[in-house]
Parts: sequence; structure tokens; C-alpha cells
Amino acid sequence: MYQLVIMPLKIKRGFSLPEVMISMLLGTLVMAISLQVFSNSEKTASITSALTKIASEATNAMNLFGINIEQAGYFSNLNFLDSGSRFPADGDFKEGQVVFLYPPDAKGNSSIIFRLEGDDNVPGARIPVYDCLGNEVPAGEIVTMMMKVDDNRNLVCHREGKPDEAIIYAGNVESLVMRVGLDKNLDQKIDQWKAEGPDMPTSIHRVLGVELDFIIRSEDKELFEAKKQKFERIRGKAAKFEDKYMRKQFKGMFRLKNRVT
Repeated sequence: MYQLVIMPLKIKRGFSLPEVMISMLLGTLVMAISLQVFSNSEKTASITSALTKIASEATNAMNLFGINIEQAGYFSNLNFLDSGSRFPADGDFKEGQVVFLYPPDAKGNSSIIFRLEGDDNVPGARIPVYDCLGNEVPAGEIVTMMMKVDDNRNLVCHREGKPDEAIIYAGNVESLVMRVGLDKNLDQKIDQWKAEGPDMPTSIHRVLGVELDFIIRSEDKELFEAKKQKFERIRGKAAKFEDKYMRKQFKGMFRLKNRVT
């Protein structure tokens, strides 16, 4: 005989309303945190990209500036002691002078002009002679070049009297300060740095190097906002945010190549 066994019915229950609400809240929090992390990562990447762009532009400007300024005073006559007569008085230059530094303008920016002589490309010539636009300087011709910050805040170089043909070294330059390194004792050592002045030496033998100090300012609006938000998070919104945090300073010293050792 069979015995009928009745098993209790198991009722499957779903999540209760409180459990569903808690799960939704936790999910929302996780999503909010993830979005915040992503947003911060994106801002960090934007800042890094903008600063890398500034550094790259500054490095390029330094290289171009150095290539050109190191040729100041170059002359084809290999007799160093006779070199002074190779550069006659002309414009702002006194006889024998190869570098002339203008005092800072109203914005505090320096300007520099320098001269060099073309080479006849004879065997054994020490360095190729080109102007800052890459044009070869004819043998025996003395050219004058100017480096400055123009009205559009570009660091430029051009041959004197031809500003429309300028080459741009860097953009968004906020300040430019240059100094000339002087050899007072004729011992091939820089004894003094001068920004400008009436007593700037005229002799080619006295000028050994040029120092460049400039600041590039980023125009990246995203960088500005990211920097401002970070500043306010750390110091509070009551603190004054200055756009100096958008700038980077660069320095370089270039020794003129046309010197005896």
C-alpha cells in the first residue's frame, strides 16, 4: 500500500523594498565615485598635456636660440687678434661690437641684436654660417639679427629691418630677460653678467656668452579651470587664485663658439 506524503510548499521570496532601495543607493554611490575618478583623471591628463606642450615649445625655443646666438661674432678671418676690425661701427654698434642688448621695454622684455660674418666655406671652416631663417650668409657679408618678444607675445628672430620675415621660436611668452656674459680679464672666463648699460664692452674679445630667461604662459582654458578647482579645494574658495599657476619659467646659457680655447 502506498502512503501519500505531502511536502511543505517552499515559497520563493524576492528582495524587500528596503533592500532594493539600499542596493540602488550603493550602486549610485559606486557610479558617482567612478565618474569622479574618471573626471579627475581626465583633468590630470589635460594638465599634463598642457605642461608637456609648454616644455616642448620651450625646449625648441632654447635649441633655436642657442644655434643662432652661438654664432654671434663669427668671422671668416681665422686670425682672432685681428677680428675687431672685422666689425665696423654700424647703427647701435660701436666698432668691434658684435652683441648689443637693449634695456627692457615697458613690459619688461629684453631685446638683443648681434652680428656675424659669412664664411667662404673653405675646407676647415669651423661652423656653417646661416641667419636665423636658415639662409646661408654670403662670404664676407656681415648680417645683423634681432631676437625679441613681438606684439603678439611671440619670441622671434629676424634679420634687422625685416621683421615681417621673422621666425617664431615660441608663443605666449610673458617675459624675456637676457644678460651678456663678460670676460673682464681676458682669461676666457665669464667674470660678470650684465643686462645692459652704456659701459657694455665693444671688443669681441670681451663677450663670451648670453643668458636667456623667459616665461611661457599656457592659454589652455581647461588647464586654467583644473588648476583653479584644485587650488580652491586645497585652500578654500575664499583664497585668491592667481593665473601665475599657468606659467613655467625656463633658463639657458649659451657660450659663443667663436672663441679661442
